[in-house]
Amino acid sequence: MDFDDLLFLTHQLFEEHPDVLDRHQQRFDFLQIDEYQDTNGMQFEIVEALVRKHKNLCVVGDDDQSIYGWRGAEVRHILEFQKIF
Repeated sequence: MDFDDLLFLTHQLFEEHPDVLDRHQQRFDFLQIDEYQDTNGMQFEIVEALVRKHKNLCVVGDDDQSIYGWRGAEVRHILEFQKIF
Protein backbone atom coordinates (compact mmCIF):
# COMPACT_ATOMS: atom_id res chain seq x y z
CA MET A 1 0.00 0.00 0.00
CA ASP A 2 1.17 3.51 -0.75
CA PHE A 3 0.13 6.88 0.67
CA ASP A 4 -2.88 7.23 -1.65
CA ASP A 5 -4.10 3.73 -0.75
CA LEU A 6 -3.93 4.54 2.96
CA LEU A 7 -6.05 7.65 2.42
CA PHE A 8 -8.52 5.97 0.08
CA LEU A 9 -9.03 2.92 2.29
CA THR A 10 -9.42 5.03 5.45
CA HIS A 11 -11.99 7.21 3.69
CA GLN A 12 -13.80 4.12 2.40
CA LEU A 13 -13.76 2.52 5.86
CA PHE A 14 -15.32 5.59 7.47
CA GLU A 15 -17.94 5.88 4.71
CA GLU A 16 -18.96 2.22 4.72
CA HIS A 17 -18.69 1.59 8.47
CA PRO A 18 -20.06 4.51 10.48
CA ASP A 19 -19.48 2.52 13.68
CA VAL A 20 -15.72 2.59 13.01
CA LEU A 21 -15.84 6.33 12.38
CA ASP A 22 -17.82 6.80 15.58
CA ARG A 23 -15.20 4.86 17.57
CA HIS A 24 -12.45 7.10 16.22
CA GLN A 25 -14.49 10.25 16.85
CA GLN A 26 -14.89 9.13 20.47
CA ARG A 27 -11.21 8.25 20.76
CA PHE A 28 -9.95 11.67 19.70
CA ASP A 29 -11.48 14.70 21.39
CA PHE A 30 -8.90 16.99 19.81
CA LEU A 31 -7.05 16.82 16.51
CA GLN A 32 -3.97 18.82 15.54
CA ILE A 33 -2.52 18.89 12.03
CA ASP A 34 0.81 20.34 10.96
CA GLU A 35 1.50 21.51 7.39
CA TYR A 36 -2.25 21.88 6.82
CA GLN A 37 -1.65 23.92 3.67
CA ASP A 38 -0.56 20.67 1.99
CA THR A 39 -3.72 18.63 2.61
CA ASN A 40 -5.58 17.23 -0.36
CA GLY A 41 -9.31 16.67 -0.78
CA MET A 42 -9.38 13.17 0.65
CA GLN A 43 -7.31 14.18 3.68
CA PHE A 44 -9.71 17.08 4.21
CA GLU A 45 -12.72 14.73 4.13
CA ILE A 46 -11.09 12.34 6.62
CA VAL A 47 -10.25 15.22 8.98
CA GLU A 48 -13.73 16.71 8.67
CA ALA A 49 -15.28 13.33 9.49
CA LEU A 50 -13.03 12.85 12.53
CA VAL A 51 -13.78 16.27 14.04
CA ARG A 52 -17.47 16.37 13.13
CA LYS A 53 -18.54 15.26 16.62
CA HIS A 54 -16.34 17.45 18.86
CA LYS A 55 -15.35 20.20 16.43
CA ASN A 56 -11.94 20.56 18.11
CA LEU A 57 -9.37 21.08 15.38
CA CYS A 58 -6.10 22.98 15.51
CA VAL A 59 -4.05 23.37 12.34
CA VAL A 60 -0.64 24.83 11.64
CA GLY A 61 0.54 25.87 8.21
CA ASP A 62 1.71 28.61 5.92
CA ASP A 63 0.06 29.27 2.57
CA ASP A 64 3.40 30.58 1.25
CA GLN A 65 4.91 27.14 1.81
CA SER A 66 2.34 25.08 -0.06
CA ILE A 67 4.48 22.75 -2.18
CA TYR A 68 2.29 19.73 -2.90
CA GLY A 69 -0.12 21.12 -5.48
CA TRP A 70 1.13 18.47 -7.89
CA ARG A 71 -0.12 15.86 -5.41
CA GLY A 72 -3.56 17.44 -5.11
CA ALA A 73 -2.93 19.70 -2.11
CA GLU A 74 -5.45 22.52 -1.90
CA VAL A 75 -4.09 25.64 -0.20
CA ARG A 76 -7.67 26.89 0.14
CA HIS A 77 -8.05 24.47 3.07
CA ILE A 78 -5.91 26.77 5.20
CA LEU A 79 -7.00 30.03 3.55
CA GLU A 80 -10.68 29.25 4.18
CA PHE A 81 -10.23 27.44 7.50
CA GLN A 82 -12.39 29.86 9.50
CA LYS A 83 -15.20 29.67 6.94
CA ILE A 84 -15.12 25.87 6.79
CA PHE A 85 -14.74 25.13 10.49
